[in-house]
Amino acid sequence: MDYSQLQYPSSKIPLLEAYEGRFNTAFIALHPFFRMPTSEDWKPVDSSTDYPDRPYIRCYGKPVYWQTIMNAIDCNDLRRFYKGMRTSISALNWEYEDKEMAELISEYTDQADIYHPMEGYFAPLLIDPITQYISDGQTNDLFYLEEFKEEPEVLSIEAAIQKDDQSWLRGSLFDVDVKRLATVSWDDFFTVIYGSRSELDSLLENKSLEGFFCNHQTLHTWCWQDKPIKPIYTR
Repeated sequence: MDYSQLQYPSSKIPLLEAYEGRFNTAFIALHPFFRMPTSEDWKPVDSSTDYPDRPYIRCYGKPVYWQTIMNAIDCNDLRRFYKGMRTSISALNWEYEDKEMAELISEYTDQADIYHPMEGYFAPLLIDPITQYISDGQTNDLFYLEEFKEEPEVLSIEAAIQKDDQSWLRGSLFDVDVKRLATVSWDDFFTVIYGSRSELDSLLENKSLEGFFCNHQTLHTWCWQDKPIKPIYTR
C-alpha cells in the first residue's frame, strides 16, 4: 500500500471523496477548549509559558464545548465562530478576518479562565478516545503517519500517547486495515475522523466529542460554505 496517500486530504475535494472513497462517514471533531483546576499540583516546576503542558491537559483538563462559548457570546453559526478562531492565530488574510468575533471569544474565555485549544495537532483531550477508536478494542497497535512522511510507524496506544505528550502528533492515525482513520492539518482546530456510521455513532455515544458529520459537499474549508452549521455534542 502507498501509505503516503493517507495524509490529510486535499482541500480541493469534499472530505468524503478522499482516500478513494473508502470511508462512507466522516466526523469533524472540534478541538475542545478546557479549564484547569485551581490547584497548583498540575503546574510544571519549570515553565516558560502559562499554557499547560500536554500531559497535564490530558490528565487534569476539563473540556469546555464550543457551543457553550457560542451561546455565551450570542453566536449561532459555527462557521463565523471558526473564522474568529482562525483570525486569533493570524491564519487568515486580512480581508477574510473576523476580528470582532475573535475579540468576543477572547474576552469571554479570559474572563472565564478558559484555555483555547492548540491548532494543527491532535488535541490532548482527544488523543485517548481517538487511539481507542482506531484500535477498536481488537489490537493495541496503530499506525502513525507523520505529516510529510511517506511511511508510518507502528505504535501501541500507550506509545502513541507518550509520543504525543513529548512531541505533539500531527498527521494521520489509522488501523492496519485502514477501516478507521483520524487526521489533522496545520493551522486547524479540528480533527477529521473516518469510519463507518455505526462505529462513529458508537464513538460519540461513549465519548465527549463535539463537532458535526460531513455531507458529500463538506470541504476542508467548510467555514466558507453556504449553509450555517451548528455543532452536535455529547456529555
